[in-house]
Order: sequence, then structure tokens, then C-alpha cells
Amino acid sequence: MNSVVGSTSAIIENSDIYSNGKVSVTALNTSTINAEIAAVSVAGAGGNSGGLGVSVVQP
Repeated sequence: MNSVVGSTSAIIENSDIYSNGKVSVTALNTSTINAEIAAVSVAGAGGNSGGLGVSVVQP
């Protein structure tokens, strides 16, 4: 299982703020995740008839 967590904070630090009204601070998190996955599997079976299976998955 994959898990992606994160957070974004908006702060005013090391500053003098003077206001006669409301002060609003906003921050945006615009993270993206790009992933490419490829998989290959091979299976074989013995016996009178035998058997072979191949699977390929590409992005």
C-alpha cells in the first residue's frame, strides 16, 4: 500500500504587522506525483499437457 501525506502552512514570521482590520494569510499546495509502473510475470506448469503463461503490463 502506498501512502502520501503532506501539509501546507501560511505564517507571518520575523515581521512587524500593523493593521486597523483583519489580516489574512493564504498558502497553496500544488504538489503532483508522477509514477510509471511496468510489470512482467511468467508462469509454467508441468504434467501431461504442460502450460505456459506470460503477462506484460506497460504504462
